[in-house]
Amino acid sequence: MSKTIKQIADELGVSKQAIHQRIKRNSTLKSRLQPFTSTVDGVIYIDVDGEDIIKSLYCSTKCVDGVDVNVDARVDSKVDDMFMAQIDDLKQQNNVLTEQLSIKDEQLKSKDSQIINLQEQNKALIEALNNSQENNKSLTDALVAAQTLHAVTIQTTALVDKSAEPERKWWKKIFRKKEDLK
Repeated sequence: MSKTIKQIADELGVSKQAIHQRIKRNSTLKSRLQPFTSTVDGVIYIDVDGEDIIKSLYCSTKCVDGVDVNVDARVDSKVDDMFMAQIDDLKQQNNVLTEQLSIKDEQLKSKDSQIINLQEQNKALIEALNNSQENNKSLTDALVAAQTLHAVTIQTTALVDKSAEPERKWWKKIFRKKEDLK
């Protein structure tokens, strides 16, 4: 039973344009399919044998790094080599990026340890500042106490000196001598 290119394309999961283009570009494929095709009312029909040829183009598999990949059996080895070279290049780029990532991880670990050291230094400096402030407060309190003691001493001395003077009677204050005025 014959099928159209559209029906074969639907079975393969590709577009009919993809099949047309493949046939158009590959002259040997075109000549192989010639006996199995017929045109009725402008529609191309392909026999079962021609359908098998088309399906073999899309159903060939090749194993690349443990993964089955659909590969056109008719594709030049140059194209395969080109794709394999691209895969190798991508693997190399992946390896380089993995190495760079591990280097960055090491740098991050180093920076983390530097941050921890700086935090410890910061704590020590804050503790020293707090101790300094406590010492400053103690010194200020001692200074205030010393100033108060000094003021009391001055007042006591003044009182003692005043009490040592002979007390004048009220009339002596009124009739003082000229000597006392001096």
